[in-house]
Amino acid sequence: MRRIVCDVLISGQGFTGSALACALAGTAGEAREMRVVTVEQDKQMPASPGASVSQDGRASALNTTSLRLLSRLGVEDHIRDAIQPVTSMQVCDGELDEAVYLPFLSFDTSGDHDGNKAIAFIVSNSALREGFARQLAKKTSVTRLFGQRIEAFKVTNTRTWVKLDDGQEIEASLLVAADGARSRLRDLARIKVLRRNTGQWGLTASVALGYEHEGQAIQHFFPGGPFALLPLPGAFASLVWTEPAHRARCLMELPLDALHEELIRRSGCRFGDIRLVSTLQGWPLFFQIARSFVSERIALTGDAAHLIHPLAGQGLNLALRDIAALTDCIQEAVCLGLDPGDWQVLERYQRWRRFDTVMMGTAMEGLNGIFSNDMDPIRMVRDLGMGLLERVPLLKGWMMSEAAGEVGTLPRLLRDFGD
Repeated sequence: MRRIVCDVLISGQGFTGSALACALAGTAGEAREMRVVTVEQDKQMPASPGASVSQDGRASALNTTSLRLLSRLGVEDHIRDAIQPVTSMQVCDGELDEAVYLPFLSFDTSGDHDGNKAIAFIVSNSALREGFARQLAKKTSVTRLFGQRIEAFKVTNTRTWVKLDDGQEIEASLLVAADGARSRLRDLARIKVLRRNTGQWGLTASVALGYEHEGQAIQHFFPGGPFALLPLPGAFASLVWTEPAHRARCLMELPLDALHEELIRRSGCRFGDIRLVSTLQGWPLFFQIARSFVSERIALTGDAAHLIHPLAGQGLNLALRDIAALTDCIQEAVCLGLDPGDWQVLERYQRWRRFDTVMMGTAMEGLNGIFSNDMDPIRMVRDLGMGLLERVPLLKGWMMSEAAGEVGTLPRLLRDFGD
């Protein structure tokens, strides 16, 4: 059995692992092209060319800096037609039995005439997955292994030796866990996590709208959790719906006609008749963060490091910030002739990312607790807060900059150099 030698071994070929592989393969950095191996337990799935509406119902929200990263990695070229800018957003708070859901907070960039000034950019997961696959296919320094997983590894002062479940061995300087919330590599490294069950489920689907959305997104806060419709190209939208676990399971068992009525009711008839064009999927929501983002010659990224509530759609954006920060740390080390798996390199990455992640995760937990609540005093305070935010332009502008990922120290891959 041959042994593969590389600089970085990435466990997981989802969006996080694929983004890191693209970044390290020389697309966006000044360092030498690195030898990268990615390992994915699932078998390679066929692409669905030109998909703008995901058949599995899932889509991702990208902020401005994340889109900038995809552009630098060359991925945006493959998904440009599948990206829908969100140019306005209405945030409402109300009960299900209210006849009209009045917006307490609104954001609008439709008059800016600059696509990069959108509130967010929505793209189906199938299109994004295909974009990464096409870009990685161009990388001769990236070896992609499918249908295999890491069985064991051992670490020395200078290298790591990894054994796959088919007996194949890989020698690397650095291991990166990008294999999701139930990361096998994280478990093998014995890195503990802090985990809390929110008692809620997230529901997603792709829907067809009765009216054109014109780039508008809506988010209604109900006692059970937020209900959002995020625009996709054409008269389609991505549904992101949070409900208590028992209620979510009941909704997934509803007949289609009853489910369509529920969608129209919760949307406030904003987009007319709403019809599912994919299966309604659901899963439990957890808040989870690793006690450490690094171990000896190991770095955690994306959901392997942190899992936050989807109400603001920041999960993938946080993961891409991880990738940009880790790439900066690795490339700087390589340019200086240092080992990319050195402890000082990993510590720098952890210092850069952990505080930002903890703050974002805690903020999302707090917001979810405040808005998924029907107590009159809490509802009065939150409505007052949103009303004040709507009337203070500076605070509202800061909030939009934060959502766009433009607050704080940015890695080189996320900066706008004017090119």
